[in-house]
Parts: sequence; C-alpha cells; structure tokens
Amino acid sequence: MGLPAIDIGFMTDHLSAHEGVIAKLKMYHSMTQNGTLKKILATQVTTMQKHVHTMLDLIYPSEGRPHSFAMDSSGHFSHEQHHHTEEDKHIALEAHSATKSMANSNFSSALMMKDPHVKQAHFKMAWEQATLEKEYADLIESMGWTYTPRVSSEKQMKTYYRYQHLLEE
Repeated sequence: MGLPAIDIGFMTDHLSAHEGVIAKLKMYHSMTQNGTLKKILATQVTTMQKHVHTMLDLIYPSEGRPHSFAMDSSGHFSHEQHHHTEEDKHIALEAHSATKSMANSNFSSALMMKDPHVKQAHFKMAWEQATLEKEYADLIESMGWTYTPRVSSEKQMKTYYRYQHLLEE
C-alpha cells in the first residue's frame, strides 16, 4: 500500500526547499573566504543531498521496507580565527538561520507524519540539521558576529521564585 498523502505532501515540499537551499549553499561555498565556513557549507550540502536521496527512496513504491538511511554525523569543526570578510559574516548568519529553519521544519513535519519509517527519517534529518546549526552558531560566536544579552542573577532568581510553586503541585 502507498504512503499516506500527508507524508508525500511534506516530502514534496521538503524536496522543493532542498533544491533551492542546496543551490544557495553551493553558491555560498564558492563565495566564502573562511576555511571553516567552507567546510560546514560543504558538509551541509552533502548532508542535504543524502536527505534528498532518502526522501526519494521513501517515495519510490517498493515492498522492501525499511529503507536504508545513511546518516552522517558531522564531526566538530575547529574554529580558528581564519581570514574573513563582511560577506563571510552575512553568509554564516544566513546559512545558520536557514539551517535552524530546516531543522524545525523537519521536526514539525515528522510529528505530523503517519508512516513510521518516514517519520523516523525526518526526526533523524532534524537532528542532523540541528547539529549543523550548532556548528554555524559556534563559528559565529568564535568570530564575534553575535551578541547574547545576559540578565542579572537577581532577575534570574526572581524568575525562579515566581515559578517555584510549580514544583510543589
């Protein structure tokens, strides 16, 4: 029997998104001067190409489930201070945002998918995108391209005391 229509619909949407994102990442790879950013971009392209292969494998009607799902957990990239340009910063920030969005989309879609193999594959894809998102975030942090505001210990404790009663219920 065929896959549920909702699963096919999500994968169709994801495949269209992958086509555009992969092309954009390849363009970014050719433009960047930062070696670490180049490695992360290349890993993301490879990862997303594997995701395309997996989705097409899941869509192809066959009786031999479960389908193979070759996941590649990317290694940790070193974030030495490489030469970089303002363009590298913009590429890293945008690729980080796109990767976060992809992880979120895969996870949200997986929650609504019906076929257990399709669902599991998308949870794995979400995990891989989240892993790559962290690599971008680490690079962005190491380059000083982000700012995270902090609250005082006093404000943190006020928040704690405000909700502490939840532990007693």
